[in-house]
Amino acid sequence: MKLLGDAQAAAPDPAEPARASYERALALATALGTRPLAAHCHFALARLNAATGRGEEGAAHLATATALYREMGMPYWLGCALGASAAAPATATTPDCRPS
Repeated sequence: MKLLGDAQAAAPDPAEPARASYERALALATALGTRPLAAHCHFALARLNAATGRGEEGAAHLATATALYREMGMPYWLGCALGASAAAPATATTPDCRPS
């Protein structure tokens, strides 16, 4: 589901199909207790929401992703999330920070 969301996010009109896939992936990750995947889903939702004008919702997902990356000791992804602002998390300051 997460990879499907990534593919849909790269399409010309990504918003709703990608959002639905990311949300399904997040629900599964949460149910299965796979916190790294849940963090990646939150980060992807933050990027998508910011890119589609839903900055406030994106900021909430970015805060959750940042907290999860910090708690799990994932410095690379924490840096990516910290490098993304709530206003424009669709891009991060590190060139290697691309959708997971």
